[in-house]
Amino acid sequence: MKYIKLIIIAALIITADQITKQMIINNFFVFESVPVIDGLFNITYLQNLGGAFSFFADKSILLRSVIFKILPIIVIFFLFLFYKTVPSSSKFLTFGLSFIISGAIANLIDRFVFGFVIDFLDFYVNNIHWPAFNIADSAITVGIVMVLIGSFTDKSAFG
Repeated sequence: MKYIKLIIIAALIITADQITKQMIINNFFVFESVPVIDGLFNITYLQNLGGAFSFFADKSILLRSVIFKILPIIVIFFLFLFYKTVPSSSKFLTFGLSFIISGAIANLIDRFVFGFVIDFLDFYVNNIHWPAFNIADSAITVGIVMVLIGSFTDKSAFG
């Protein structure tokens, strides 16, 4: 049952992520921004060559390929191995790992298809912007929080 949960969560997150990114590509020019809530939230089409906060965006294509294509595959593999060891009863851990794995796969799809990740959720206050992100990034963040909660509340999950 826990593998069905992983497959369903992955299908939902990856599909939602890829559909929203395709909508952005089809309806926006790069750097185009449309206010949704003035002073708080825009939809802004950005192409992120780097990682979180555009980390390593200015590095060589080879280095970025290793860091953002090969390394995520290895991490996803190890997360899946960890997922296999977590008991089904550990809800926070199974859901959290499912979210992280799904978000990582969704962003990895962008890396292989486009060579960058499409970001578009742009939150800010006045002129202070949080780095733009997407649904996959949100899934990873929520998943990390769930794993942390699960690691503190479910000691049986770690043996």
